[in-house]
Amino acid sequence: MQPFAKVLIFIVVLFIFFFGRHTTAKYTAESSLGPCFQNITGGYVLFFERSFVDCVRECKRRPRCQTIRYDRPILICMLYSTNITQASPSGCFQASREEFINRFALEGKCEQHHTRCNLSETCSLEATTLEPFCEILDCGEKPLPRHAEVIYYVDSKIGSQVQFQCKNYTTTPNRTGVAECSSSGGWIWTQSIQCTVPQDCLELYEKYNISVSGPYYISPDNNTIARVFCDMKTSGGGWTVIQRRNSSNVNFTRNWANYTNGFGEVTGNYWIGNRILHALTSSNNIIMFRLRHINGSTYNASYSNFRVLDEAKKFKMTYDHYINGTAGDALGNANQHSAKKMSFSTIDRDNDKCDKSCAAQMKGGWWYNNCSTSNLNGVYCLNGTNNSYCMTWSTNHNEMTWSTSPHLLRLYNETMISIRRTPNQQTTTSKAPTTTKTTTTTPQ
Repeated sequence: MQPFAKVLIFIVVLFIFFFGRHTTAKYTAESSLGPCFQNITGGYVLFFERSFVDCVRECKRRPRCQTIRYDRPILICMLYSTNITQASPSGCFQASREEFINRFALEGKCEQHHTRCNLSETCSLEATTLEPFCEILDCGEKPLPRHAEVIYYVDSKIGSQVQFQCKNYTTTPNRTGVAECSSSGGWIWTQSIQCTVPQDCLELYEKYNISVSGPYYISPDNNTIARVFCDMKTSGGGWTVIQRRNSSNVNFTRNWANYTNGFGEVTGNYWIGNRILHALTSSNNIIMFRLRHINGSTYNASYSNFRVLDEAKKFKMTYDHYINGTAGDALGNANQHSAKKMSFSTIDRDNDKCDKSCAAQMKGGWWYNNCSTSNLNGVYCLNGTNNSYCMTWSTNHNEMTWSTSPHLLRLYNETMISIRRTPNQQTTTSKAPTTTKTTTTTPQ
């Protein structure tokens, strides 16, 4: 790199350092200092215009430092509190503490004394006596509030600041916060920040007065973020859609990983994902199946307290009871074909009770038994094709045999499965779903 370019980069960095904290432009070492520092987190002390030996010594005298990255062309050094396994790009030197700790000696008595400093301290030499002592010069890795991103951060030296902004999927995307590294070696909040993500569509509807159906972000467990479609019009609103199909654009003959994580587009055809479905069904709820027959007729079926267990239990499904509906009970009505209390199966995970793979035979992912009278994740069949692997919902297992009862099998070309929380008492009514009011807790 030419000297002029090096000087220009240094001037820009200094400008951002002194004035950047008063702007909204995003600046971090990972995003602003070139490929040597991109996509690597954990950096906490930054040095400019230093030699490689200086960089090594700064790391060695800090017990917290585990790895260094040094950009040779522009003489910038970053210390990291974690071991980095990623390979460094060209022109960027990377070394772990074990690699250089015995190769480069510290000045004076710090070579012996640095091992006495604790994790938050640095070995320094007293200016007049040159005796070693341990002092706090930094705060270690920056804090990171839940659902926030860093918009300004240089390093974690005492007096340094880090600015945060709530991510765009939160209910407060423009909210900001500031933390400062104090002389005690801890981060203090000079401007606190709390970023919230709604638990589900019902919270959006009731707490934030959102009444327009469409895609939104939710976090049922205040950890995992999911983009879902919210139905704010049907039966009082606040329904989180977990499956929707209205065309053959998305293939539902998928493997275990796809069904675990979800697939498709929430504004069209999609499956929310069994991991999110597990979190959504941890609270009392009503689940509603809405179906449109190929002849244009519509049907529905509702169940109380639908539950999907976690992946370790193979996303096993159960519920309290069938409430009512014009579609009838296809989940639990027929002994060996009942989906209730069954594990989830896909084309590569056979968890059913059939000698053969029901998922392979019915070409979907579902809670198959020996197989099933319901198969809403089966093939989207066009032109009224009547096969057991099509999207089906039947109250009679005999209807699943096309050769014996071709006129009884219900075929659907549009489905929507949606769920809504209910108060924490067991649902005992047999009435159709109505508007439900519940107390919600804002995620912390």
